[in-house]
Amino acid sequence: MSLLNSALRRLFDLLLLPFQSLPAAVGLVVVSLLAALGMLWAFKRTSNQAGIEAAKRRIYAGIFEIRLFNDSFRQIWRAQAGILRANLTYLRYSLVPMLFILPPLVFVVAGIAFKLGAVPF
Repeated sequence: MSLLNSALRRLFDLLLLPFQSLPAAVGLVVVSLLAALGMLWAFKRTSNQAGIEAAKRRIYAGIFEIRLFNDSFRQIWRAQAGILRANLTYLRYSLVPMLFILPPLVFVVAGIAFKLGAVPF
């Protein structure tokens, strides 16, 4: 474990080296942007984009159905059940990318917290 901690410390020391003379928020923003770009790339490569898009369309259709049939409780309940099913499908499609994204993100958050956790902004 100490080997992992020392490797992470060296990595974040190197990553934040150009921002030592600047406020801590600058380094935090740069690392956050790099992490966000990496997460977007991983999500795009590991997710079922067609399934996610279809689930989004079903959610939108349910919302429009509620607006269209706002005088029928039966139609509203049916639309809400469809929205719930589509939302669960959307979450199922998002689970696989999260399994790839979360482990590296934990190390990024730990490294930033170790390096900038006690630094005032």
